[in-house]
Amino acid sequence: MALTCGFFNSIDGDRKYNAEQMNNPYRRIVSNGVFAKPDGSKSTDFQVMADGTMTVKVYEGDGIFDGKWATSDVKLPITVPVADVTNPRIDSIAFRIDYNRRAGLIVLKNGTPAANPTPPAMQRDNQAVEYRLANIRVNANAEGLTQANITDTRAGAECGFVTHLLQQADISQTYIQWQAQFDEWFQNVKETLSTATLIRSYTSQYITLTQGETQIPINITQYNKNLDILQVFVNGLRLVPDVEYTIDSNSQITLAKDLDINQPVAFIVYKSVDGSDAETVVQEVYELQILLNRMKVTSDTGSTKINVNSGADPLAAFVNAGKGFHTMYIQSGALGMPAVGAFRAFGHLTGETAGWIIALQANGSVYSNYFNEGAWRGWRAIFEMNPAPLYYSAAGVFPTAGTNITPSKPLSQCQHGWNLVFCGYDDVGKSARDVYVQTFNIPKKSHKNADWNGESVSIPLIYQYVTESDESLICQKTLNVYNDRIVGGTTASTGKQRNMVLKAIYEY
Repeated sequence: MALTCGFFNSIDGDRKYNAEQMNNPYRRIVSNGVFAKPDGSKSTDFQVMADGTMTVKVYEGDGIFDGKWATSDVKLPITVPVADVTNPRIDSIAFRIDYNRRAGLIVLKNGTPAANPTPPAMQRDNQAVEYRLANIRVNANAEGLTQANITDTRAGAECGFVTHLLQQADISQTYIQWQAQFDEWFQNVKETLSTATLIRSYTSQYITLTQGETQIPINITQYNKNLDILQVFVNGLRLVPDVEYTIDSNSQITLAKDLDINQPVAFIVYKSVDGSDAETVVQEVYELQILLNRMKVTSDTGSTKINVNSGADPLAAFVNAGKGFHTMYIQSGALGMPAVGAFRAFGHLTGETAGWIIALQANGSVYSNYFNEGAWRGWRAIFEMNPAPLYYSAAGVFPTAGTNITPSKPLSQCQHGWNLVFCGYDDVGKSARDVYVQTFNIPKKSHKNADWNGESVSIPLIYQYVTESDESLICQKTLNVYNDRIVGGTTASTGKQRNMVLKAIYEY
């Protein structure tokens, strides 16, 4: 008939419809192929999976094939015939609509062994219509199949995915197959190429900004349409070149069908670099590795980046590591550390002659050091759990006129200044006493807001219980303070001045 229309109620049997007519309404609404999951989960319908043997399994699923619906609720095992002893071959798993049997079937189609095998053709005539689900490469003398041997073709032109009218397919499982095949190909090709060849990949993504967009920018500056491989994906589905899109230039494609607003279009470019450019690429990779090493904070295992043994110089090791942020473990006995014991440290070398480092001990002490103009400024105590005295005298010192007392750290390097510790003195036994202990602070800057430079400091000390009227029991010490030392005054060791001595100096 030239024109048909339906469906209409039958009157006395004048309206009878066949299977073809029943399927006809869906012909222009739903495409043929494998159904995607309606909830957007991974598309495993009719996926072919290996298990290490010569048997593969076709997963459960639904589909529309030549207008006929099909469903399977079991994993169907299919045994692949034994491999050829000389050459590989490519077999195919297909869904067949068999009009002679009036049935839908999942079949194995054998390929022909050859040095460069090709998959068997799909039958498409009035007897049967076949949809290619997967290709299986059976290598010579193979005793089992892995997933790398299976190429998932459900997304290809000879099958395709059927999606909800408002929902795109999730083909992440297909990506697994593509990746496995690519990995195996690359493993083989890198050993057989006669010249040094490198493969680079570049990616980009574009989100449509307006309704009905067809001209899409690639946004990969390295792409050359005459030399490189371009793959295009819309909502995760790979498009067929020259059918679903055309390449206009190195920067743009035109889609055969327009897109809605906010639709993602992804691009992957595979670029081959021949042997003539290989040395340049190798050098670039080498330089990139150096840059990445500089950017790494820890080792590849997550441990410290720099390890310094006993007797080694941790500051030299830090500088030798080059510019970047570094973590360190410093063993006990390393040179130049501010305290005894092991340290864990981190720091940033901002240039060849500039940087900083912070070192921590297990007891909670924290120290810093500053690197400027190629010289370290010395360790500074941020916090010391058990600080050592900068000066200590078991017998005590008055000090007498002109006596120099030199603490191990100048005032300018202290956190706040010096803390002087005085105690009583036994003039008969000529020894310090553990009584009348008193402290006096000298700030790191003088009253002139400058480094100390011989300014006189008067310190009143009490050597017995005293009332307001007992001024005779006050020992007055006069000291001349410099940034790096203390010089005794003229009356520091006569008369009642001998009742108190300087025992220790601490940083505060």
